[in-house]
Amino acid sequence: MLSIQEVSKTFSTSGGDLPVLDKVSFEIEDHAFACIVGPSGCGKTTLMKILAGILPVDSGEIVVHDRQAKLRAQVAYMPQSDTLLPWRTAFANVLLPAQVDRRSRVKAIREAKDLFARFGLSGFEGLYPVELSGGMKQRLGLMRTFLSHREILLLDEPLGALDALTRAHLQDWLLAVWQEMEKTVLLVTHDVEEAFLLSDRIILLSARPACVHKNLAIELPRPRARSDAVLVRQKDRLLQLLFTEEHDV
Repeated sequence: MLSIQEVSKTFSTSGGDLPVLDKVSFEIEDHAFACIVGPSGCGKTTLMKILAGILPVDSGEIVVHDRQAKLRAQVAYMPQSDTLLPWRTAFANVLLPAQVDRRSRVKAIREAKDLFARFGLSGFEGLYPVELSGGMKQRLGLMRTFLSHREILLLDEPLGALDALTRAHLQDWLLAVWQEMEKTVLLVTHDVEEAFLLSDRIILLSARPACVHKNLAIELPRPRARSDAVLVRQKDRLLQLLFTEEHDV
């Protein structure tokens, strides 16, 4: 589905050039759930913005289904903050992708009503973002991303600001929604356990300028338990690699 081929990016700053990505290459299969982990500041969000078509690449290319991608038509991007519009109700917020794409409003309303039930938000359609809990806002942001009608979803730390219990519940919920809706998901996370619980593949980026340090296929059966001995061992090994990368900066 998605192939990233030797993508590099350097920013010009007042202190000189700042290399951020150095020939990053990996592939994600159709309908897979992949996670990106790496040291803080290594360029994970920069890579996501490139994949979302927000930032240009300096070199390299991104290919979807063997064709160089027109990225904005192929992917939906959810940044670290929920980016909900505070002056619009929950229901009006999730209709935004259909409005931008000029799709049928009648069909979009029908789809949104269905998803409010599936996302556990029935009864909250008329509330404004300020009236919703953190977990509700994240689910609403994810719902809006799903309603973009893109096959590839780019999620940048969507659960990072939540408390541990809410985060655990939403991890299970996100996995169930992904399995039901058959999207291709690429998720950035700082939580190594989260990566092992959710993903088919983990991409470990090196310290900046980032390259792919490890590309791990996760073949553990689902559902996965946090206490599973194999998962715990693999998580500890990846944490050691991540710790080494952070201290080599």
